[in-house]
Amino acid sequence: FRQHIQIEGIVPDDTMQRILAYRSIIEEDPTAPFAILDQKYFPVQFVITLNKPASWDLSDNDAKNFLDSLINTYYEWFTEYYGNYSLVSELDANDSFLKFEDYDYVDQLSLCEIPLDRLNTFLTEKNTEKGDFISPSTGLRFSDILQQANVLKDVDATQIDSLIYGFNLTKDKNRLLAIYNSQVLNLQINLEAAKKTVTNIEQAIASYERTQSTLLLPSYGGSEGESAAPLTVSGSEEYDNLTRQKVDAYATVTSIEASIKKLQDRSQRLSNNVEIVPGARREVYEATVEANLRKLRDDINSLVKVTNTVAEEYYKGFVFQDAIQTAIPSSVQSPISLKILLLLFAGCALGIPFLILVWYVVRAFFHVSKQQRENVNV
Repeated sequence: FRQHIQIEGIVPDDTMQRILAYRSIIEEDPTAPFAILDQKYFPVQFVITLNKPASWDLSDNDAKNFLDSLINTYYEWFTEYYGNYSLVSELDANDSFLKFEDYDYVDQLSLCEIPLDRLNTFLTEKNTEKGDFISPSTGLRFSDILQQANVLKDVDATQIDSLIYGFNLTKDKNRLLAIYNSQVLNLQINLEAAKKTVTNIEQAIASYERTQSTLLLPSYGGSEGESAAPLTVSGSEEYDNLTRQKVDAYATVTSIEASIKKLQDRSQRLSNNVEIVPGARREVYEATVEANLRKLRDDINSLVKVTNTVAEEYYKGFVFQDAIQTAIPSSVQSPISLKILLLLFAGCALGIPFLILVWYVVRAFFHVSKQQRENVNV
């Protein structure tokens, strides 16, 4: 079937105008290089032609529907591939690969924090990109979901963290001690690197000479219409950038040092078997932590589903709303030829090459063919 489908890219108007302009230059000056006519472009309009052999038992109407189905299938793939709205996988308690309950309490909390961090990054980005977008099905903005994600991380996860470390709750003390020691060693390496960065920045600042900039401000310090004395100020974009880097580097050092101290304190308390509550009361707190972890996991799963729903509506209903359009509906050009004009308005921005469309329309052709055969068999 593939040999009966033709896909032709239409040269964009601006490219065609340049070619015509260069052609007129060559006609006026035969010595001009012909290379200027070699214009590279990504077509965003395509003519898809289905040449229907007489041997096919396929009416013109069915052939038109077939072409329309191809475009619809391609659109579904396009929005799914470039939308990338399935952000984070859920923490499935029944997953055969990830047995959530088998992990230690601190590990379960870490597993919950990973999707929360991804949610925060994605939602912050989309809120900055289009903060006023409202999901038709949920009525939520990205900022609304971001607020819920922050509550889960800053309140729920923090409370669980306090219980785990406050009462030294663990399923395997020796394993947890080994994890603490390993984390401390890695942080110490990062700390040395961060301190080296601070030193390098300070040396760069010390050897840097700030430039002098003179600003002429009319009427500055004088009456109207008079020329004021020049105002000389010190300024340098590079110097200011180094200063900002120094502040950030110091903040990194401080953060790493705090993390090391926190882990060392927890390791010491665990090694000394420090328990705030013993025996039966400890079991109560373990049961509380387990229940809170399960609830946090379920709340994250619910938030992931909502996020993916809103993101899908955002991409399909807003970002890619006009990405693919059928400019001219499929029509019969001759007894054996049907054509359809397809516009990919997002094509240039996304850099979609011509071969991707060819490849996927062929793929969609077999997909639609399979669906139609299944319908016939039914």
